[in-house]
Amino acid sequence: MLKQGDVATWQGADGQWRLLWMLAHDAHAQLGGIYSLAQFILMMDEDPQALTQDELDSLRQTERLGHFPIGAEQLQAANLKVVGHMLPSDDDMEGYRVWRAAFEKGEAGVFTVPLEDIWTMILESLAQGAVDDDGDE
Repeated sequence: MLKQGDVATWQGADGQWRLLWMLAHDAHAQLGGIYSLAQFILMMDEDPQALTQDELDSLRQTERLGHFPIGAEQLQAANLKVVGHMLPSDDDMEGYRVWRAAFEKGEAGVFTVPLEDIWTMILESLAQGAVDDDGDE
C-alpha cells in the first residue's frame, strides 16, 4: 500500500493515466485505513514508468486537488503503481489538517466509492465551477 509522499499512477475508464500523491494515512478499523490523497489535474496517454527528480519538481507546480480521503479497499481496487516519491510540505498538508479536525468531530467523511467515481465527481464539480464563474447557469 502507499506510504506518505508516494506519487502513483492509475488508469481511468477512458484509458488515460492520472497521477495522485499520498499525503497521509490514518488507521481506521471499519475502513481498513484512510488514505488522504491529492489528485493532480493531469491526464496522460501513456503510463509513466518512473518520474525523474526534475519531473517530480515540476509536478509540485502542477494543478491538483489538495486533499481527499479514501478508504483502503477503494485504493487497492485502483491498481496503483508508485512512480516517484516527494514528501509533502506543511502547506501541502493544510487540507488534510482541516479535514482531520472535522473528521474527529464527526463533521467530515471518507470516500467509499471507486477512485474513478471520485474523479468523475471532481471533473463535474470543476466544470460546474467554470459555468458558475462565467455567470451562466
